[in-house]
Formats: sequence, C-alpha cells, structure tokens
Amino acid sequence: MGVEVIALGGSLLVSVSAFGVFMWRVFVKMFEQFGAKIDQQFIRIDDRFQALNRRIDDRFETLDRRIDERIQPIEAKVDTLDAKVDGLAKDHQSLARELAEFRGEVRGRFGELSMPQPQAPGPT
Repeated sequence: MGVEVIALGGSLLVSVSAFGVFMWRVFVKMFEQFGAKIDQQFIRIDDRFQALNRRIDDRFETLDRRIDERIQPIEAKVDTLDAKVDGLAKDHQSLARELAEFRGEVRGRFGELSMPQPQAPGPT
C-alpha cells in the first residue's frame, strides 16, 4: 500500500504540474490576445490622432494663407504711405529752408528801408 500511495501522489503531482503548464499556456495565450487588442486600439487611436493632426495642420496652413492674403495689400498700402510721408518730409524740409532764406531776405530789405539814407548835399 505504500507504493500505491507514492504512485498516486506521483500521478497527482504530474497531473497538477500538467494542469499548471496548461493553465500557464492558456494565460500566456490570453495575455498575448489581450496585448494584441490593446495594440490595435493604440494603432486606431494613433491613426485618429494622425488624421486629426493632418486636419489641424491643413487648417493652420489655410489660415496662414488667408492672413497673408489679407496682410499683403495692407503692407503694400503702408509701404506706399511710408514713401509719401518720406516725400512730404523732404518737401517740408525744403520749404522750411526756402522760408528761412525768404525771411532773412525780407528782414534784410526791411533793415535797408529803416536805415536813414545819406542825404545828398544841397546847393550852397
């Protein structure tokens, strides 16, 4: 009876070990399937993210182009106005210089008029 107990214990041990190996393989298989499902979810999320990222980039490019289209005419007008202001400033400087020269000339002539003129000697 002692040998039968050892044989029964040995077969039980082999059965439990075989069941453990079987369960381990089932667990590994389920874990791999679960990991594959998670990977697929991340791939889908990544694809959605990439699509969303492309749409956002496209919208920014469209907005950038529209802003450039609206700013370019304004920049051209500013450049034109800047050139006009430069021209007016040069005209102003030239007029101020001419006016200063004219004032000096007028003051000189008034000065000549207000100075007593030498009298011609009269007949004696």
